[in-house]
Amino acid sequence: MRSARPPPLSVARSVARPYKTLCLTGLLFILVTYTFALYGFKHLAEDYPEGQCETLLLCMRYTFDAGFKADGGIGGQLHELEGEQLYEVGHVIERLLFDNLFNVVLLILLLNLIFGIIVDTFAELRSESELQKQDMRNTCTVCSVERTAFDRSTEGGFSHHIESEHNMWHYIYLMAYIAEKEPTEFTGLESYIAGCIEAQECSFFPVRRAMALGMAEEWTQYSSGRSQGRNTAESSAVVRKSPGKGTEGRAADGPGRSEVASLRREMARLSDSATALDLPGAAPAARMELQMRQLQKQVAALQDDIRRVVNVTPRSRSASIDLKGCGTPVPERARASSVMTPPTQRDSSHKTSTAGQDSES
Repeated sequence: MRSARPPPLSVARSVARPYKTLCLTGLLFILVTYTFALYGFKHLAEDYPEGQCETLLLCMRYTFDAGFKADGGIGGQLHELEGEQLYEVGHVIERLLFDNLFNVVLLILLLNLIFGIIVDTFAELRSESELQKQDMRNTCTVCSVERTAFDRSTEGGFSHHIESEHNMWHYIYLMAYIAEKEPTEFTGLESYIAGCIEAQECSFFPVRRAMALGMAEEWTQYSSGRSQGRNTAESSAVVRKSPGKGTEGRAADGPGRSEVASLRREMARLSDSATALDLPGAAPAARMELQMRQLQKQVAALQDDIRRVVNVTPRSRSASIDLKGCGTPVPERARASSVMTPPTQRDSSHKTSTAGQDSES
């Protein structure tokens, strides 16, 4: 398997991009070289080849030039210590430090620092290129929505979305069409887009918005609302079954009415969305028909939920209640008054009414 070679443009950019850092590092390299050349001119001129360190300029030129060519730096181009020089301890230590410090500071540290800057910049450019390619593969160019959102929430997935719904070439063709068309022949929408293009704005792009994804999100919110409504209805039934403190009916009526109102508002919003889809040019015919069917299904499901909630909502306290053993409904107030009246008062009232009837007869 062949390894991918970096393009020449990336190599050139890896050198051109950190030019300030490279220039400062190069300046530091020259200053350090000048320091070594100055010390060699003052103390080690005899060790340089003949005629190469007579002046400071010649010493600087030879130190800079020979320091790269020699394997061990400038120490490989100077005279070797011979004879009595080997017994001069100070001179031996001076040459040892001079040769090795030049090699370590200039050729190992500073030179590799320059190479490291170039390599790090190249790696950074490569990482940016990979991120850009990954973004192009997994994010819609028009709406900037990730691939996972469409693959999880829509039928056609991300591929269908970028090919049919948000094809970037369609937007390019639209901009080219507006650029070639006479401004006097613009429609209202075309005039708006032309103004955005002239002002270099992208407000006409559906950023973070997609019709198919929006419908899927609405369906998700609707499903979560149904589950919350079902939980509310169950809690209301539990409250109605609990023994009375006289407020269970009012506690259960509130959630039912609020759920009915929220479902009706949701159905009205979906109806408005269906009306908006009927506008000419809103979407292709096949796509618009599919979306209309989905909206009709959602509206039908909402109507079923409204019927369910209405059936679950408890009757008001003034509703009639069937007494046990009787087929005739008795109003709740009459039932409550009969329950609250003591037996002795009911007997006395019955006797008084019987005596009044006897006296009249």
